Amino acid sequence: MAEVDRLRSELHEARQALKAMRASPDQLRAEIDALEKIISERFSPFPLPSEELRLHVGAKTTASNFLNQGWASSRKVLSLFGENPSAPILDWGCGTGRTLRWLLAFPAWKSSYRGTDVDAAAISWLESYGIKNVRVCSDSLPYADGELGGVFSFSVLTHIHPSKFRRWFVEIARVLYPGSTAYLTFNGDSIVESAEPQHAEAAAEFKRRGWAWIDNAGHYKSASFVEHSFVAEAARGLFNIGRIARRDYGPMDALLAEKL
Repeated sequence: MAEVDRLRSELHEARQALKAMRASPDQLRAEIDALEKIISERFSPFPLPSEELRLHVGAKTTASNFLNQGWASSRKVLSLFGENPSAPILDWGCGTGRTLRWLLAFPAWKSSYRGTDVDAAAISWLESYGIKNVRVCSDSLPYADGELGGVFSFSVLTHIHPSKFRRWFVEIARVLYPGSTAYLTFNGDSIVESAEPQHAEAAAEFKRRGWAWIDNAGHYKSASFVEHSFVAEAARGLFNIGRIARRDYGPMDALLAEKL
């Protein structure tokens, strides 16, 4: 992985150098695309998804954003579950494998990884490249009771209405066996820090009742914001909470808990 860090550093330096040269937008884009292609081809077990599919999991279509986000999330997963998990671990909201592509560098993850997403197009895309153990889900998780030894999720609860948090916590607890780790990110009080005029109503709503919901157009772009006490109540009786931390993963807060 040291070589990945080196290439990422070189990509950053190249970007800065091109900007300093006042390169034209077309030249800048061409050079960045070439460097991103080198990284994606050398360190990816399957190609990058289309720009349209990348937009399903982020606000930017660039390869560098997609790769860097996956690199960061995979580092978090490895810190929680290690390089050699002995039980099946679920990536709830796996998308097109943004995290998976980096986890596959570790042999144990090839057999222990499980992925699920409501995005049927993303799951179909992964399957087309021979990725197994990924499934489409809708209002429930396609696993048996106590089948899994852990779950991680980046920015799924952020797009689920707060009224459905408890039901999903019950469902997640159902598929985990006792003692399993759950790491789930969510939007906390960041809405009250927004300076955007269109967020004023949601910020007031958050302060009044401890949660807010914003309807946004686009592919799963609506957003929920919840207080830590709201998350703790949703997990009550299902999980032993290790921590509910503010800004634990980028701008998102996170719950780290153990299935009772």
